[in-house]
Amino acid sequence: MKKVLFLLTLCASFPAMAQENVYRPYVGADYVYSDLNNRGADTYLNSGKFVLGSEYNKYFSTEVFYQKSLTKAQDVSGGKMKSSLWGYGLDMYAYLPLGCAQKIAPYATAGVAKYALKKKVNAAHKNDRDGTGYRFGAGVRYFINANVSLLAGYRYINTDKLSSVDHIDELSIGLRYTF
Repeated sequence: MKKVLFLLTLCASFPAMAQENVYRPYVGADYVYSDLNNRGADTYLNSGKFVLGSEYNKYFSTEVFYQKSLTKAQDVSGGKMKSSLWGYGLDMYAYLPLGCAQKIAPYATAGVAKYALKKKVNAAHKNDRDGTGYRFGAGVRYFINANVSLLAGYRYINTDKLSSVDHIDELSIGLRYTF
């Protein structure tokens, strides 16, 4: 009898699990503040990021992104240096919705991206590099309603061949619209 009750309970839970996994696409935009930890001097850049994503359930999503920074000019020993950064990649998110209404969801994220860093000192010396960055981060997502949410988070990016940059620290805030 116990085995029959267990099997009936298990079979009854399958429809509930099937309703839990609903694919929902979303779009979003982020403001990103990046700290490029150079050997010697740090460079701070402001970026915009556009994302296309997919929610698979309330616990997991993936997104592809394109990020482009503004060009920043700063004085260095050799003259005036201009820096800019752009990248694209894939991130995976794992959420933990909290509370009865589940409007707040802390998240962890991991991903990989291709980055290009352009540096130019005066007009004579250019240093353009590109490389892969492995991205790890955490933050919180607040659901305003079923379609609109806000995100804020921190991300650590380990770069391999991006000029003299050891790693990148990013702070971001963004908006998502889920269809």
